[in-house]
Amino acid sequence: MSVVRRIDPYVKSAMLAAACVAIAAVPASAKLTNHRIALGQAVGAVRIGMTRAQVHHILGHPSGGKTLEVYAKLGLTVGFFHTSNAVTVGTRNAAYTTAKGIGPYRSTLAEVLAAYPGAHCDTSNMICDLVGPTRHVTRFTFNSSGELLAVGVALSKYVSALH
Repeated sequence: MSVVRRIDPYVKSAMLAAACVAIAAVPASAKLTNHRIALGQAVGAVRIGMTRAQVHHILGHPSGGKTLEVYAKLGLTVGFFHTSNAVTVGTRNAAYTTAKGIGPYRSTLAEVLAAYPGAHCDTSNMICDLVGPTRHVTRFTFNSSGELLAVGVALSKYVSALH
């Protein structure tokens, strides 16, 4: 003999409302699953040209900064220098890599040059820039031992803001 239990309609709607609240309470940063650095374009889901509202929708609110917003727990920075759209996106988070597997704390200067022979390097400042056809730049920043510390993408006129 099977038993069928009916759930009171008020209980059912209360359970549905509670589930919706629980889903809404998950921070936007929990949705980050894209850890790809798209050369000259994006770090993860944050792309050059996004509005501040779009970035906040994806990452939540920053832990600091106004023109250069810092997302410390995610290892990301997003620059809004004299504009309402993102002009730089950078990371020091080892989870982020390019399509060729280059990323912070996992690659060296030699590996970056092997993967991207068109990169222009200034070894006195420990940086290499890869300029794309649309004047977007990917900057690789190294420590004195040649280990990759950070990768950022920017519009060419803002590339000096990447650290």
